[in-house]
Amino acid sequence: MIKKITFTLILLLSTLSISAQHHSQIGASGPVYPRYSGTFELGIAQTPNEDPRIEFLPSFGVKLNPYFYIGGGVGLNTYTNTGVKDGSDLWTLPIYANLRAFLPTGTDWFTPFLDMKPGYALGLNYTEVKGLYLSLAAGFSIKKVSLSVGYGHQAVSTEFFGSKITTGVGGFSMKLGIAL
Repeated sequence: MIKKITFTLILLLSTLSISAQHHSQIGASGPVYPRYSGTFELGIAQTPNEDPRIEFLPSFGVKLNPYFYIGGGVGLNTYTNTGVKDGSDLWTLPIYANLRAFLPTGTDWFTPFLDMKPGYALGLNYTEVKGLYLSLAAGFSIKKVSLSVGYGHQAVSTEFFGSKITTGVGGFSMKLGIAL
């Protein structure tokens, strides 16, 4: 008899503990905030000297309310046909904060937004291209898919054949994203 009572008590307490850990993202009046959120963005940027840059920019953070998101991420950018003597591509690892403001539209399927990713990019190949990174964009989300256009800037500080070079590489970008 004591075994049955103990088993029933353990079963009851475990179900209470499981239900206490389950947190619904949608309440009676809508989504519950703050909540975990994130995006995976893949884009292409066109620099003024015709060198395209391919960008992979994931971001993970917290949607504070229906209008503001704050997060951060570590991405991967590659610059092709950069004019480097041996013809190799340049690879950078941008580390950035992600600030996003959603504009109220009154719908839950279409949401315009403004996005900013300030940070620093580390060089991944032998040229050690590194410097400040900034991506500004405006776009919209339809359900969980987003499309944005903007401008990305990469300050470049590198040593090339013994001389230090400081310049900037920037271009207009278009990104396609998926929200988590």
